[in-house]
Amino acid sequence: MSTISAHPTNSYGALHEQRCVDWWGVKIIPATIPLPEGEETAETSTEEEKWLRCAACGARLTPSHSRIEVNGAHEHAFMNPSGLRFTVACFATAPGCMPDGDPSAVWTWFPGHAWQIALCKACGVHVGWSFQAIASESTSTFHGLVRDRLV
Repeated sequence: MSTISAHPTNSYGALHEQRCVDWWGVKIIPATIPLPEGEETAETSTEEEKWLRCAACGARLTPSHSRIEVNGAHEHAFMNPSGLRFTVACFATAPGCMPDGDPSAVWTWFPGHAWQIALCKACGVHVGWSFQAIASESTSTFHGLVRDRLV
């Protein structure tokens, strides 16, 4: 019988623990979940794909092969109108993220693109933004994920 460990590793091979948040704080819950015989997941397959995960819950956000350069760089440092600084890494896809709110071109960090908040699908933590091309002739869409919210 195969198992999935509730202790996934990050992209650097370091072990991190899955956290379960209750009303009073954070509890560490170690667990091993048995899989039915013959079933495999991406974590148990022989061709393991590296994923960047949510730092808050450990859920998969984007495969590492999805890294892209936008405006000549993979990572960008920005400050929002409130004075908060972010370093974002760009990815073509982020299947572990979900959009929140309406797209906006106000204060966009990437000219020609509207932004939308990106949340972790598993825990709802803000992990970055998705960017969509505004021009109708372009279909450019990508994600800018906050570096310190990824493991």
